[in-house]
Amino acid sequence: MVNFCSLGGCAGMWLSLCRSEKELFDQEGEKSEMHRRNVELALEGDIEAQKRLGTQHRWGSQGRAKDLGKAYQYFKAAADKGDPQALHEAALMKINGEGT
Repeated sequence: MVNFCSLGGCAGMWLSLCRSEKELFDQEGEKSEMHRRNVELALEGDIEAQKRLGTQHRWGSQGRAKDLGKAYQYFKAAADKGDPQALHEAALMKINGEGT
């Protein structure tokens, strides 16, 4: 298993990111219900939800603003659990100086 901690970030920042994003949903209404569910799943440790959110924030898709910092944190969280695709995405972002 790869020790992804050397690429930066921390669990506290990850939880803070998810919680702050989750708090914004109350202002967005029903249109963000699917996104809200993805964040809840990500907070519970769901790797696929973390990768979905990372992709959405990296490219600014699915109504999400492009935010490379959030994208990196979502990919890193999934990579820390050993997901090879998330590790690849986070490593590319780190190498390119995107969101780190």
